[in-house]
Amino acid sequence: QLHSSGCSIKPIFSNGGLESLEITCNVDGTLIELWSSETVRRLNEQVEYMVDDELRQTLACLQEMNADGVGLRRQAGMQTPGSWDAIQEQWQDSFPFLSFEITVKAKITERF
Repeated sequence: QLHSSGCSIKPIFSNGGLESLEITCNVDGTLIELWSSETVRRLNEQVEYMVDDELRQTLACLQEMNADGVGLRRQAGMQTPGSWDAIQEQWQDSFPFLSFEITVKAKITERF
């Protein structure tokens, strides 16, 4: 059972230019059956891998189309209001070439 998931986005600038986005995602859930601690650990790793992979594929697709269909620009601007103007000015030209630093943390636990 998935309880919550969410991502935060932080723009990274280098020499005044938008260089990358740091994306941190958290996924929380509960297993309704008892599993060994090793199985739960592997499940967390697998969830992290799958979310990371899916996110990277989606971002690559959006970059190919130069289409910010998930609102990254808005989220990046909200995270760093002081950089909003720079993000707005550079987004169209920078987005297709941005790199992404993605961290996914899964916390799937057992319900007792």
